[in-house]
Amino acid sequence: MAGVSAKNVLTGAPDQATTGAISSAPSGTTLPTETVGPFDPAFVSTGYVNEDGLTLNSERSSETIKDWSGSVVRQVLSEFNSTLTWKHLETNEESLRNYFGDENVTVTAATSSQGKRMAALLKATEMPRKSWFFRMKDGTSRCLIVVPDGQVTETGEVVFTKAGAIEWPVTLTSYPDAQGVNAYFYFDDGLILTAGIAILATATPAAAATGAQVTITGTRFTAATGVKFGAVAATAFTVVNDTTIVASVPAGTAGAANVTVINAVGTSTALPYTRG
Repeated sequence: MAGVSAKNVLTGAPDQATTGAISSAPSGTTLPTETVGPFDPAFVSTGYVNEDGLTLNSERSSETIKDWSGSVVRQVLSEFNSTLTWKHLETNEESLRNYFGDENVTVTAATSSQGKRMAALLKATEMPRKSWFFRMKDGTSRCLIVVPDGQVTETGEVVFTKAGAIEWPVTLTSYPDAQGVNAYFYFDDGLILTAGIAILATATPAAAATGAQVTITGTRFTAATGVKFGAVAATAFTVVNDTTIVASVPAGTAGAANVTVINAVGTSTALPYTRG
């Protein structure tokens, strides 16, 4: 049974440096599956988001099935809807496209007499469907949410005051992809395994004669370069995976023949074993 760990209590701070934590790209763009880049350059950052962050909302509705007596015997999913909401804190080309619609925003490059100009049209326009991802971090931990098919379906109230930043609130509705998935969630705790000598746990059977195969379990076996029974190298061994090796017992005198595994770092601590 898994224990409790405070390291698994995560916050949702944005993972951003020179780019923002929310990006979008045309539908069909290669989607990320790792919490860190590089990402397809078609994805464009939308800049800062306000302190309320990102809100995920999933709604499920069910239809009730009753038997002849009126007892509920089953609930059948009848409707599912998933949305993400946030408020753009920056007024830039991408935040305006998300709020007004791509086709309703035009940008004119700066000239020697005028700065960069943006014009937006507010009208009844159906927003484009795009691919999106959202990046978060907490220390070394990372979280990535990927929406393959998302559309801005609501835009909220914008307040213009001297005392506060202009914010552009949007609601993104996610649609199922070809696999029926509305959003993919990827997590990485950032705890990278460090190189070291192999660590041995078990060797079975408990005793074996020359030529018999012994299954050794432990960790850091992937790059193993040798297996020994006592001072004698195994006649053959196979690395099944990082935690399992199968080795043949070499010739020798019956009795104690502690098992060790060698890798590029060094030789493991000996695991007591008996040669039959």
